[in-house]
Amino acid sequence: MSSSSPLERLRAQTDSYQKNAARLARWGGLSRDDVILRTAQERAFVELLAPIWKSLAGLSILDVGCGSGRWLRWYLELGADAESIEGVDVSDARFAEARGIHPTLSLRLIDGERLPFEDASFDLVTQWVCFMCIPDEAWRRRMAREILRVLRPGGYLFWWDKPRANTDLTDGRAIDPARFFPSLRVERRPIRARGLPSEALRWDWLRRRLGPALDRLAAPPTHLAARLGPKRGR
Repeated sequence: MSSSSPLERLRAQTDSYQKNAARLARWGGLSRDDVILRTAQERAFVELLAPIWKSLAGLSILDVGCGSGRWLRWYLELGADAESIEGVDVSDARFAEARGIHPTLSLRLIDGERLPFEDASFDLVTQWVCFMCIPDEAWRRRMAREILRVLRPGGYLFWWDKPRANTDLTDGRAIDPARFFPSLRVERRPIRARGLPSEALRWDWLRRRLGPALDRLAAPPTHLAARLGPKRGR
C-alpha cells in the first residue's frame, strides 16, 4: 500500500504525463496534429474574448496548469504585459523549458488546493485541459472555488477542455464548466479540431443550402471552449 499523499501521486502522474515522449512528439514541434489543434484553440479564444477586449494589454492574467508556458507566451503576442501574467502548475517538470524560451515568465509550483494570490487579483483566468487532469470531483470543485476567489469582479474565465476527464490520471468523469462555476454565465463553443464539413464549401449560398446536412455527418466535438463571466459582486 502506497504511503504517498494524493498531491504526491498527482505530481508524479503529472510529471510522467508532461514528460511522455510520444505525447510531446504529437503535441509539439512541427506536428500536424498540434498545428491543427492549436489553430482551433487560438480561434476559439479570440472569438470568445474579442467581444470583451480588443487586446490583452493592461489585463492581469493567470493561467492555471501552465505547463511549458506556451499560452503565457502567446498572451504576450496578444498584447499582455509580461509583469501582469502568472502561470501555476502542480508540476514544475516543464518550467525549465519555459524559462529557457522566456526567462522572465512568472511560474509557480502549487499544491493543487490553493492559489497563492490575494482575492480579486486577476481580470482573466485561463485553463487549458487542466480540469481533465484533476483527480476527482471534490478536488475540481476546490480549484473552481479558488479560481473564482482570485477573479476580479467583472473578470472572466476562459475554459478549454475535453468533455471527459483523463482516465489515466483521474476518475474519468464528464466535466462541464457550468457545474463548477454556477454563478457565472457560460458562452459555449463545442469544438471539432478539424472543423465542420460545411466550412470547406466555397460559396455562402452553397453552405447555407448543404451545410446543415453535411455537418450532421461530422464526428462529435472533441473539446469545449467557453467564456465564463463576468463575475458579479465581490
